[in-house]
Amino acid sequence: SAVPQQRGQVSAPYRQVKARAPLGQVKASHAEPPAPNPACGVALHIPADGGPKPATSGSAASGPKMADKRTCRLANARSFSAALDEHRAAASAPSSSADDSAHDAASSAVSVYVRKRPLLPRELTRGDFDAVSADAGRGTLTAHACLMRPDLVRMYIRHTTFALDGAFDEAADPAAIYATVAAPLVSHAVEGGRATLFMYGPTGSGKTYTMGETHAALGSQLFGPNLAGTSELGAARGFHVDVSLAEVSGKRCVDLTAREECALLAPRGDRGPLQLRRPGGDGLAATRVRTAGQLSAALRKG
Repeated sequence: SAVPQQRGQVSAPYRQVKARAPLGQVKASHAEPPAPNPACGVALHIPADGGPKPATSGSAASGPKMADKRTCRLANARSFSAALDEHRAAASAPSSSADDSAHDAASSAVSVYVRKRPLLPRELTRGDFDAVSADAGRGTLTAHACLMRPDLVRMYIRHTTFALDGAFDEAADPAAIYATVAAPLVSHAVEGGRATLFMYGPTGSGKTYTMGETHAALGSQLFGPNLAGTSELGAARGFHVDVSLAEVSGKRCVDLTAREECALLAPRGDRGPLQLRRPGGDGLAATRVRTAGQLSAALRKG
C-alpha cells in the first residue's frame, strides 16, 4: 500500500461523523504524478482502475514502498480537521442528559483535572492539527484518534471521552484554573490539613508552565489579605511557611535546597509515610518564608 498522492475529500454520506464511524475514502486522482516524497516513499499515481502505478523505471525508486500512518494522517489533515469541526459543533449542542454534568469533586478525596495546551509553533509548521477537545461545562476531555485503515487510503476517527472533575481548554484563564484546582488545597493545608497537588504529563505537555503560574498565585493566596493579611500582619501573627524541595528520579533523590543527595526510605510494613533523609540523618532542608517575595525566591532556588 502507498500514500495517496493528494488529500482526500470526505464523501457526502459520511459528513455526519460519529464515534467509530468511517470518515470516508480518499478519491482517486487522474492528474499527473507529483514529485517523489522521501517521507512517504514513492509518489504514486492512482489510475482510474484503482491500481497503483509505480514510478517509472528511470526514477530513483524502483517500486512502491510502505508509508507510516502518521505521514498519511498529516497528508489528510484537511479532511480530518473538517470532520472534527463538525463533530465539535454537534457535541457542543445543549443536552439534557444527566451524564453530561461534571463529576462532583467534593465527593472524593482525589480529584483529577486536565488542562489542554495549544499547538506549538513547530507543530503547526509540521502540519499537525488539533485532535483533543476539552469541555469545561461537562468536565470532559475527548481524544479524537484520527486513524488510517491498513490500506492507508480509508480514514476513520475514534472518539474517546473521559469524565473528569474538571477540564480546561487552551483559552482557560490561569486565575480560574488556580481557584478551582489549587486554592481549596492551600486553604485546607492552612487550616491544619494535608494536601498534595501532582502534575502529570509527558515532556512538552505544559507541566512546568502551569507550575510557574501556580507558584505565582500561591504567594498571593498565602500572604495576601484573604489568609495572612498583609505581609507585615502575617509576620506579626507568626504566619510562615517552610519550603522543602526535592527531586526523585528512579532510585536517585536530591535535596534541591541543600544541593546534596538524600535517601528515599520506604515505610516499614504496610503503613507509614515515605521518608526523605539527608546523609546526616535529618529530613529535607527547609527554607522559612513569611512573604510572597520570599516564597518566590525559595521556589526559584529549586
